[in-house]
Amino acid sequence: MSDPGSKPDDVVPIGEALRLIRVRVGSDQAEVTRRGGPDFWTIARWEEGEETPSLSQVAQYLATLQLNFYDFQDALDQLAQRPGHLLERLATIERRLSIVERRPDSGDG
Repeated sequence: MSDPGSKPDDVVPIGEALRLIRVRVGSDQAEVTRRGGPDFWTIARWEEGEETPSLSQVAQYLATLQLNFYDFQDALDQLAQRPGHLLERLATIERRLSIVERRPDSGDG
């Protein structure tokens, strides 16, 4: 049985789709901020999957790039069908786990 809050492994993270559409239009994170979008650090956290934007935040992000939810859905579909998507996700998880394993022990002695 899985945790109630866990996500299936085959779900394409929203952040990956946001990054894909930003790159498609030729913008970097700083430019999105200059255009009136979220701040640089917020975009970075979304794209790295550290935070998940709300639906209204996604709508604002898309409007800043002069895109719509059809463009967003297209990016999600493209990422879901990309060969190697799951292998990339596994590699990311593996890297994150190795970082956790390398942290110094903070125990009492």
